[in-house]
Amino acid sequence: MENLINNKFLLLTYIALAINFAVSAFMLTNDPILITTEKIYSIAGEAGAISCGPIIVVKENHKDDYEYLRHEYQHYCNQAVLTPIGHFMIYVFGAFEGFVRYGNWKMAYANNPLERDAFDKQNDGIEFKVFDWNLKQKKTITNGR
Repeated sequence: MENLINNKFLLLTYIALAINFAVSAFMLTNDPILITTEKIYSIAGEAGAISCGPIIVVKENHKDDYEYLRHEYQHYCNQAVLTPIGHFMIYVFGAFEGFVRYGNWKMAYANNPLERDAFDKQNDGIEFKVFDWNLKQKKTITNGR
């Protein structure tokens, strides 16, 4: 135990892994937190929606768009099962592998295995719940068809 306390890298690694698994456990047992905002910026520029851990952030003009919400909900589900760090590692590997294969980031994004999975599911019609942070209440997301 003394080695763990004296080795700051090892201690921080254990703390990061504990937080990672705690967030994953939270995600497996709770609905995602939906936050609506005016603008969203990601590494790739402006985005319509993003998912990070238990939080889904969506632009105001997409807050009722089933496809956007379902796409991000799939990322939420993947992160819950793979853990946020595991999801991040697979996502980054897929992005770089796609960039090497296709030579540009748009094709790398479109062919990332986790993005393909989310695109495949975004019209599947399942019903799911989110906690709407802006409204401070749970709401059910349906396809409306």
